Amino acid sequence: MVFGTGCSLIVKQGPSDLRFVQVSLVNDGGTTGGQGAQRRPKVLVVTLASERDLSADFEKTGAYPRVDARTCSAGSPSVRILAQFPHFGELDPYEYAPAVRQADDAARAATSKVIYFYHVSFDAKFDRAFDEFTVYDLRKDPQDVCITIGGNPYLGIGVGVSTNKVVVPRDAIAAALKAAQP
Repeated sequence: MVFGTGCSLIVKQGPSDLRFVQVSLVNDGGTTGGQGAQRRPKVLVVTLASERDLSADFEKTGAYPRVDARTCSAGSPSVRILAQFPHFGELDPYEYAPAVRQADDAARAATSKVIYFYHVSFDAKFDRAFDEFTVYDLRKDPQDVCITIGGNPYLGIGVGVSTNKVVVPRDAIAAALKAAQP
């Protein structure tokens, strides 16, 4: 994919096989959150998988990672979601959360290829509108959420990173939220 912006030229590369594995509601910080983790709000953690190492793409291009997450259900307006990008080159706080770990292990067992997993997290409810982020509540009104991971090169010249769009089904979000209810 090639984009021209004024005087700069950005070429995008990245996996086109990024896919949805599961979504879970977990304590912010996973199971490694420490003593205060139980008091912190729970977040939705979407597990994505690819046969391509995104951290190598970001390292090679020097692009800074970002996540574009927004609701994308047919017939509903798109709402931008503030999401945390995957952890590259550091401990992923969701790597050892039991529910997330089970999904990762099951996906690895289903294939003989090397599979890379990425965890994108965001709040199920957001009530602090600012900039292009508006209020939403997926607990009351579950929506499909579309996620793309990307990044532009430093100074806007060179090769960036962009994945395919992955849809997290509203039914999966609703089931994760329901499973976490006492």
